[in-house]
Amino acid sequence: MEQQIKQATVTTQYRDILVLHLDALTILYRELLRDYIKAKYDEDNFDKCITEMVVILDHIIPKLEGSAGANAPKLLEKLNKFIEWTENIMIPKSMESEKERMHTLFKLIIKAYDVLGLSPC
Repeated sequence: MEQQIKQATVTTQYRDILVLHLDALTILYRELLRDYIKAKYDEDNFDKCITEMVVILDHIIPKLEGSAGANAPKLLEKLNKFIEWTENIMIPKSMESEKERMHTLFKLIIKAYDVLGLSPC
């Protein structure tokens, strides 16, 4: 008798992956804020946080572009200001003014997960 391998549906698997990315980003962002409170800068944590944000952007922007939700176009417009980070990840690291925008991006990512129905709750 031949065994069949059952695969998870792509939608569920994709959602789970994105939720895991949000979990990782939340932990990294919390550590980054902890560093700010201590008035120190951990370059490695900053790099990891920005990297995770860019990976998430690469996933959620196409989803928002294909979304028919009323909030998607406004949110997409705000997120599109960060597209250049996906093309050159060194921008937030090399420009102080861009570095500070990561807090805005974190909040927009949280909003995007909510708009797309990807919130883990």
